[in-house]
Amino acid sequence: MSAVLSLPGGSPAPGEMTVAELIRMYVQLGMEDVGKDCQQRKIFILKRFGEDLGERAASQVRGIDVSSWLASQTTWKSPFTYNTALGTIRRLFNWGIEQECIPVKNPTARIKKRRQTSQRVPMSDEHFQMLLRKACPAFKRLLLFLKLTGCRPKELASIKWQDVRLEECRVILKDHKTAKKTGRPRIIPLVPCLVKMLVWVRAHRQASCVGLVQRWLMERGGRMPAAEMARLIRSYGVSPRSTLRARIALGVEKHLINDLAKGQYWEYRLPADHRELPEPTQHDYVFINSLGNPWDRSSMVLHMMRLRQRAGVPRGVILYGLRHRFFFQGVRNNVNLKLLSLAGGHSSTAMTEKYVWAAGLGPEVQEAALRINFGESIETIEKKLAVPRRLIEIAIAPPVEEILKVSEFLPSRAGCERPRPQVPGSVDGQPAGNALEILLREVLQKLHRNQCRPAQPASAPEQLKPAQEAAWKASRWAVDREPELAAATDRELFHFLQQQPDCPCKLPPQFETFSRYLSTARLFHDCRQRELHPRQEAGGPQP
Repeated sequence: MSAVLSLPGGSPAPGEMTVAELIRMYVQLGMEDVGKDCQQRKIFILKRFGEDLGERAASQVRGIDVSSWLASQTTWKSPFTYNTALGTIRRLFNWGIEQECIPVKNPTARIKKRRQTSQRVPMSDEHFQMLLRKACPAFKRLLLFLKLTGCRPKELASIKWQDVRLEECRVILKDHKTAKKTGRPRIIPLVPCLVKMLVWVRAHRQASCVGLVQRWLMERGGRMPAAEMARLIRSYGVSPRSTLRARIALGVEKHLINDLAKGQYWEYRLPADHRELPEPTQHDYVFINSLGNPWDRSSMVLHMMRLRQRAGVPRGVILYGLRHRFFFQGVRNNVNLKLLSLAGGHSSTAMTEKYVWAAGLGPEVQEAALRINFGESIETIEKKLAVPRRLIEIAIAPPVEEILKVSEFLPSRAGCERPRPQVPGSVDGQPAGNALEILLREVLQKLHRNQCRPAQPASAPEQLKPAQEAAWKASRWAVDREPELAAATDRELFHFLQQQPDCPCKLPPQFETFSRYLSTARLFHDCRQRELHPRQEAGGPQP
């Protein structure tokens, strides 16, 4: 790889190599087996590392130096970014040790990676349908392909028509993630509905937004009203942002037209020196974005982020969740783990097991426990024994409306204005009533032993503050002046008092304060005016 980094060079001691020189040699000689996207990410991290520690000798770098440098990168907030940077620097020093550029000492050997707290979960069917409703036609096909094949988003973006085998119902990728490890091509199986979709895309050759805008303008002599273009764009399901980017790419000019017949309107025009761009549908990629370019990681993540906002989907729903859903559904449908690994493009079943989200496999795990203990499923055992399955009855609490109001049979408290029922102690020397009445009689006897003393509610104040007493007097003055206000709300009462210039009491400026003062005063006066009825002995007259 011919990559050049502008790293600061140091003045090393004789026989020692600086970090900047080690990075320069690693980029030029040690990144041949790294993909292009991964190369750019690694070079970005190494360039930052070299700008800060490039002048130091590579053999003198300690673990605390690397940890301090990683902690100083405040923009790298996610554990994934932190672990990627740590792995890149660790690989840099390992390569230096392999090439005998530095002594056998890796300063990052004992630095631990950060644990990723957020676990990727399969995308639910509900979230998938919500995304599908708000997505444009091109992204709908992308979502459907990821769901039914379980391929990686990067693999989808790199599919070309020369890799598609419609007759064999599969896609063969030579350049993929595990190509160097396995030495085998990646085979993506296609279900019949995907074959039908790819045949349609092949026949119609999906047009990009740039191609649409250019074709419409050239069909109309290089000029077109803006309202007409907006109407056509909406019918094709293309966003206004994509249309703006297409006009910028084509150099379309916007002019204000004053027409006596049509009035004033905006018009789009192609530049005078415009050369027709090559047909954007002649590219070889299967899935393209609105500008006619193949999807990449950044464009897919950005489009997915905006789609989540439009559809109201949580932030944790990502494109890679469709791959997790693919493996999760395979395990639930009892697919052989090795076949599932081959369909997903894993080099071994150990990686496939990491994708299994065990939280939703309750019935499957229960079935496995039955097979481990009995060797057969519960359905097979029932058929042999001819014994129907007995469901475990679970007691369900009745609704609140159907529960008996037992509290009505208990004696009332003082001041509640509710008569107490009389429970006779005995009839002809024998206990009267059922067990409930006997229990109530005993409770009544114990309650009657205590002397009833009238008590005010705990929330009632002993005395009112001047502002609370003023709010009470103002409300009484308003009711005396307008008797209809007796049934009015506190807000209506407050507005009425504000409009009266001769109000005898000063009101607080805010309604909330007035309402709070008035509620406390009402509670105070109600407790003082309440007639408390003392308890009577059993068998005595009722209040």
